[in-house]
Amino acid sequence: MKFRNSVNILRESWSVLKLDRELIWFPIMSGIALVAVLVTIFSAFIIIPVLNGWGSALLDSFGAEGDALSLLHVLSFALLYVVYAIEYFVVIYFNTALVSCALIRFEGGDPTISDGIRQANSRLKQIVGWTLLSAGIGTILSAIEERLGFVGKIVINLIGAGWTIATYFVVPVLAAEGLGPIHSVKRSVALLKKSWGEGLIGNVSIGLVTFATCSVIIVASAGLIYLADYLDSTLFLIGAILLTIFALLSVVVINSALHQIFLAGLYKFASSGEVPNGFSEGSMTSALKTK
Repeated sequence: MKFRNSVNILRESWSVLKLDRELIWFPIMSGIALVAVLVTIFSAFIIIPVLNGWGSALLDSFGAEGDALSLLHVLSFALLYVVYAIEYFVVIYFNTALVSCALIRFEGGDPTISDGIRQANSRLKQIVGWTLLSAGIGTILSAIEERLGFVGKIVINLIGAGWTIATYFVVPVLAAEGLGPIHSVKRSVALLKKSWGEGLIGNVSIGLVTFATCSVIIVASAGLIYLADYLDSTLFLIGAILLTIFALLSVVVINSALHQIFLAGLYKFASSGEVPNGFSEGSMTSALKTK
């Protein structure tokens, strides 16, 4: 894909987001919910002595080498599965809500946060099913990787990358079609086979811009911190750090929203051949080049 097409995809995704600025709240709510749940879980392990000792033993077991699988090994991977499941559910739920709103916009509607939450709630059964499956795959790959050498880990990473590509359209399929986890994966693969593009570069273009923006923020932050040290100002230093954190979080949140909007648009184009409102035919065909 030419650089111009990458810029067009980013610009068009941004134009859709500007029409529905409230969509930015979905990745924010996702982040807050994820942090709150995980902090609660790990706080329990820290505060409660029995859980603290049990959790430490499980973590030691997870990182231990050896051929035999002990009960602690099994329990450690069970704990990992629970953590994966919680993380995946939160992310999938709010991504489904955001994608649903984007699809409403592509149909000419004017979505609200309530519309997205309502649609995600209506797909709760499918979201839970997909969460359990994807968390299971993640846990299995992690378990195998822990017990393999360097070459084996490379193979597992390649398998993980293949799984990520195969399930690329699962969230929009859940949102729009309400299929179960297995059928959603099959549908995602079918859409990829139907319209296979140049590596789904649209996400890469958004990611590159995000990386470049974060790099600029970090460089600017380093300058501000150096200036604070030169001025010997603690208040200036705290302000620079807080500003940097806010800027980086803002970029991450916007990147997440743009990614889901682009994914929703790509799904609509791949599934129906219709160019979604806000995107051009050129940007869609460059991202997914129909066979």
